Amino acid sequence: MTGVQTCALPICDEIVDVSGAGDTVAAAAALGLVAGGTFLQAANISNFAAGIVVMKSGTATTTRREIIQLMERTSERDSADV
Repeated sequence: MTGVQTCALPICDEIVDVSGAGDTVAAAAALGLVAGGTFLQAANISNFAAGIVVMKSGTATTTRREIIQLMERTSERDSADV
């Protein structure tokens, strides 16, 4: 399809707790937009951030480093699938 943009889906090993995942999505998306990213970039960042916090117990946080590492792992997986 022409003009259709998609978001990458993060690799989630095991979902432990979804508490706070929606807050993480909102915060990461807002950060992505405020930093000058597109809506697609903000959606990608928020998907990865939420994918990390659901693998932690309780209302958790994530770091820039964790998000980048997960994005790299997912990119490697997607490249291998081609």
